[in-house]
Order: sequence, then structure tokens, then C-alpha cells
Amino acid sequence: MLRTVKSVLSAAIVCVLLALPRAAYATGYVGAWYVDSAAAVDALEANNFNLFVVTVPDQGDVNFVQFGQLLDAIDPGHVAIINLDGADANLAYRVITYVAGSPNNAKVAGYLTYGEGNLTNSQADQQNAYNYVKSLDSSKSVFVGYHANCDGVANMSNVVTTANVAWNYVMVNYYPYRIDVSNATAISKLNAAISSAPNNILSVFGSAPIIPVQQAAGLDVGEGTGNPACGSENELRAVYDLSTQYSTWYNAGLMNATGAFVFYSWKAGSMVDLGGSGQGGDSSMLYQASIMAAYHRNIYGW
Repeated sequence: MLRTVKSVLSAAIVCVLLALPRAAYATGYVGAWYVDSAAAVDALEANNFNLFVVTVPDQGDVNFVQFGQLLDAIDPGHVAIINLDGADANLAYRVITYVAGSPNNAKVAGYLTYGEGNLTNSQADQQNAYNYVKSLDSSKSVFVGYHANCDGVANMSNVVTTANVAWNYVMVNYYPYRIDVSNATAISKLNAAISSAPNNILSVFGSAPIIPVQQAAGLDVGEGTGNPACGSENELRAVYDLSTQYSTWYNAGLMNATGAFVFYSWKAGSMVDLGGSGQGGDSSMLYQASIMAAYHRNIYGW
């Protein structure tokens, strides 16, 4: 039965993706959020992933043995973004100086200071974090995540719109698949967030180096109640059509500046996700993600 389901999914995904125009890039990057172990890296690389948003082990006392093993597991040419969201200056210092002196230093593309900076931190906070990271290692890129909803980029007063002030790369998420929201409505809202809402992503960031973060996590089908308000992070549902979401970001040109996108997520707390945590990993979502990762890297460079 699983083979039959996978065959149907493969055909559907290929039909959508074959309609996309091809471009030539040196490297296409496909990532996953919340990668927390060497085993997770191995599993993702086996499914065509080559970018890992790494959770720092234990915010209170970093286990540098575990952290080093995770970096060891990353294949040459693949890269990590280290997630420092929630870290204080002392912890950030310890992590950044450890990486700078590590034989795996070249595998680290940079540091994510805030996962959803516009929901949690002022522009000044983001600029201060950027300057602090750069003071410790100016060779690394700084990433900031921003949350969007069906009105576009949220909390614009907390959004830095110009590169190289609070970020070198901006990671923009919108997770449209929610309990009691149909697939068609979800994609309609995603389209609005990207191109027609008052603070749509294209108008806010233009040709900035954007890395889209697309949903691959949610509550299992049938769980949760209510019709969530626009932009609420609650009551995401499992996603069984990753390709339409991908093509929506792609057709808007939002991957062209970086050749990269990221799935949320490998490990998403109590939700169904790609890798297994809480309710566990979903083989259908991971199978779709693997096909799309290979296709994306064929477009942008393997």
C-alpha cells in the first residue's frame, strides 16, 4: 500500500515540478529546521538535503561533543546554519568561538540570531545581535527569520528591510496549512502573502537574498478544532501536498537570489514532521520532500 501511495505522490509532484522553468546555479540548497543530531544529518542527507538549521544542544551548557559530532556528520560541500535564537551573549560567544576553532568551521555558513525576529525583537535588538556576531567572526553570514501571514510580513515596525544591517540573508516563513483551512484556501493565502497583501513579501524585500521557509509539519489529520485567525501559529495540520507550496514560492522568484529554501521542520515539538518528534515523523511528507529536494538541486545546481 505504501508503495502505491508513494507512486501516486511521485507522479503528482513530478507533474507540478516539470512545469517549472529551469535555471542554472552553482549550488541549490534544501534545508530543514531543528536539526539536532548526527543521526538527523545522516537521514536528511540520504534524502537529498544539504542545508541544516542546527539547534544548539542544551542552551544552558552546550554539549560540544554532541555538537561536534553533528558537524562531523555533514558531508563536504553541505552547510549548517547555527540557530542562536534564545542564546545570551555568553552562550553565543562560546558557540561562535568553538566553531571558529573547529576543523568543521568551513561547514558553517553562519548564524541565525532570531527565528521570527519581527514577532519577538525590535530592529535595534536585531542590529545589536548582528553586530555582536560579526565582532566575533566577520567571515560568517548572519540570518534573521521573519514571520508572514495572509496580510504579508507581520509587525513591520520590527522588520529590517535592508541587507547587511541586521542580516545578510532573510528567512521568511508562512505556514498556511491549518485545521479547517482547505488546501486551495491555504495556497490562496500564501499567494496573497507573497504578492498582493498590504505588506506582501515581494514589496517588502524585493530582490533581497531571501530563503523561503515552507511548512512540512502539523497536527495529525483530525486533531485540533477551530478556525485559526490569520497568522496564528496554532493548529497547523499535516501537509500532504508539498509541491504546490514549493511552486508558489518558486514561481514568485523568491528562491532566485539564493537558490535555497528550508522545510519547517525536521523536529517540530508535538507535531507530525519530517523526522519524528512528539507525534512522530511522517514518511509521506519526507518522501515528498526528498523528491522535491532532488528536483530543486537539479534546477539550481547539484
